Amino acid sequence: MTLIKSGNLIATAGKDHNINIWKLTYDLHNQCIGINLDVQLVDKCEIYCLNSLSKNDKILLSGGSDKVIKVWNIETGDYI
Repeated sequence: MTLIKSGNLIATAGKDHNINIWKLTYDLHNQCIGINLDVQLVDKCEIYCLNSLSKNDKILLSGGSDKVIKVWNIETGDYI
């Protein structure tokens, strides 16, 4: 899991080979909830780590069981 700071977003990933992007918001009881944005980045392997490094937080890095660091465009869902 990694926090994408500029848009109050979180990226999660795991054994299902998917990276999901969530928008953080608050409900009527002021509890933080995540809304899935239906932006799904699909990899061919289990994903072990995520990081958002770009200034505008549109780029996400992932590392997984294939021992390759991948660069993703969060807005389009494309592997760059």
